[in-house]
Amino acid sequence: MQQNPRGRTFWMVGPVVLAAAVLFIPSVLVKPSEQPAILLLGQVVIAGVVLGAGRQGFDVLFLRMVVASLALPLGWWAGGAASHPACTGLQSCFQWFALGVGLLAVLVAVVLALVAVPATLVWNRGLRSLRPELAWGRLPRPRIWWQWVLLVVGVVIGLIALQVALGIPSV
Repeated sequence: MQQNPRGRTFWMVGPVVLAAAVLFIPSVLVKPSEQPAILLLGQVVIAGVVLGAGRQGFDVLFLRMVVASLALPLGWWAGGAASHPACTGLQSCFQWFALGVGLLAVLVAVVLALVAVPATLVWNRGLRSLRPELAWGRLPRPRIWWQWVLLVVGVVIGLIALQVALGIPSV
């Protein structure tokens, strides 16, 4: 039986939006310094269960957790953390935002995984549901030496640009 792709898209995107809203809205309304730990725990548990419900592979679940986990630090940022004393100029605000949001989002994604993976296992009754869904084997890979050189040069340029943008002094 073929599943409707439009319905599948709705069931893959809808819970991500709902989980992001669960993480974002309370974070905007309550300042991070005044937010009780039980509220944060409740947000993560609800968002994890919402993300874990449904038939999905581990790769799709991981992508959904990463996207939804960005909502919590962005909510804190929008809720008043932008007036943090470390944010004095454009570069310092960018540093605080990039490192804070990036690192906190990764941490939130790991904590979401502690709830979402068991929820997925329970929802689908076993480990078979966590098989990768995306066609990773069809991704283009460098095949000749100059393609590898081009890839390495691009990564190095990207890392140097990030270093300059974050204002990290080079040795």
